[in-house]
Amino acid sequence: MIAAVRHALASGVNWIDTAAVYGLGHSEALVGRAIAGLPESERPYLFTKVGLVWDPTDPQTPPRRTMNPTSVRREVEDSLRRLNVERIDLYQALAGHR
Repeated sequence: MIAAVRHALASGVNWIDTAAVYGLGHSEALVGRAIAGLPESERPYLFTKVGLVWDPTDPQTPPRRTMNPTSVRREVEDSLRRLNVERIDLYQALAGHR
């Protein structure tokens, strides 16, 4: 996956869309590894999502939908850490308010 992302970027792709819930954080971590070391001027736009939260003690349980402010803050901080960046260019909501 890392080689595929790097090849796509070298071929002109300028944005990556992922989500924390894809692979229970694994997708964001791989994207972070794929873009590691790129100069800011060569970094793609990063899009990720908020609103679906999984249970770390039981990853087989379907994710729950939430837009609770505390959860959103935690989710964005976790995404920034996994992506290893200081900003997310587009943060998309996967769930309505419940």
